[in-house]
Amino acid sequence: MRYKYQTGFGTLIQFIVVVILSLIDTFVGIISTCHSNSSDCVSNAIPTLIIFILTALWFAFLAMLGFFVQHKRDRKLTLLLMTTEGITLLVAGYFNLPRASGINNKLTSLADAILSIWIIFMTINIFLYKKKRIVRGSKPRIRKRR
Repeated sequence: MRYKYQTGFGTLIQFIVVVILSLIDTFVGIISTCHSNSSDCVSNAIPTLIIFILTALWFAFLAMLGFFVQHKRDRKLTLLLMTTEGITLLVAGYFNLPRASGINNKLTSLADAILSIWIIFMTINIFLYKKKRIVRGSKPRIRKRR
């Protein structure tokens, strides 16, 4: 099976990967802050958890939008998904990746940027084919006569 237009599958993979990597990064940050300075533990943990929840909600929104684009194939939804994935690529690839402090941050931003590029290519396929069926090859099948 080729994943040429399955944006629902792609955004679900993106949601799972980014949430798991962000959860690991969040816990590592909280534990390292609590270990080094125990007086700032709670004051650092709350904003960190709020940022994690907002990140998870953003990628949940992208996953739902990806499923709607895959099933409805509406041009406006496709453009909306391309725009939101472009914003995600800009934030992850341009802002977060060069300024990431640890290997966990860099890995999360890199995975997010790669998955965003993959989903953008899938939405471009849906946008170009409009509501037509996307087929595997460009050559028509020739039936043999008896």
